[in-house]
Amino acid sequence: MTTASSLLSAQGVSVSFNGARGRVDAVRDVSLDIQPGEVLAVIGESGSGKSTLARALLGMVPMRSGQLHLDGEHLAADTRRRTLAQKRRIGMIFQDSAAAFNPRFTIERILLEPFTLMTSGKDPHKAQRPAELLDKVRLSSDFLSRYPHELSGGQRQRVGIARALAGDPDLLICDEAVSALDVSVQAQILNLLSDLQEEGGLSLLFITHDLSVVEYLADRVAVMFRGELLETGSLSEVFDAPKTDYTHRLLQAVPRLDDFAGDLVGIAPEPLGRS
Repeated sequence: MTTASSLLSAQGVSVSFNGARGRVDAVRDVSLDIQPGEVLAVIGESGSGKSTLARALLGMVPMRSGQLHLDGEHLAADTRRRTLAQKRRIGMIFQDSAAAFNPRFTIERILLEPFTLMTSGKDPHKAQRPAELLDKVRLSSDFLSRYPHELSGGQRQRVGIARALAGDPDLLICDEAVSALDVSVQAQILNLLSDLQEEGGLSLLFITHDLSVVEYLADRVAVMFRGELLETGSLSEVFDAPKTDYTHRLLQAVPRLDDFAGDLVGIAPEPLGRS
């Protein structure tokens, strides 16, 4: 159920795809709320449906069923039917920043694109916006004339964050936003996201399989398994007192899940103590 304080609320979201063997239910009847200013981490092994859920919330993939609300107002499932104001309020940071950029565009043009797409009229300060966005992510305006291939992985991800901030959003959806980076660079990007979240009161929906990232950044945690949401709670509730055997065993795979994702496949999501 939608709560009065929810920034984004999803009720009964289901997403299906047609596969070689018939319909594949990637997300099944998922309901969750994201509160203003909080970091909600969605965790689960590869194929659990967490990235598909993120794309459904953004309107990038069609929902088979479900309802979305933004600040209590209906949010269309298809991004093409959302108002400009609604589109500006949600930003997306992808795992592979290089694939998300046109390699023929300069960083300046990459950062100008969102203003063209999300403003109905002329912005008198449009030319200044790219430099302002780079400043927010701790990059100098010298990068404006460069191309994506001239940047390091961490620098490209900072540009990806800058682009996601172009609409001055209230919510950033981060889909494995640091998993492709070296550990030292991961720390820098996480610190940046934490600073942005605290300074601007942003909400973050952080999709990840890395429990060390969750412990560092999250206020609440949602656990997914085979398209279903098994449990949601505060960081301490989920990490210290998991409700399902699947979550309990998932949490044993620390500090990172990459090393034993294969071992987790097939773990039945039965509540602890159930025979």
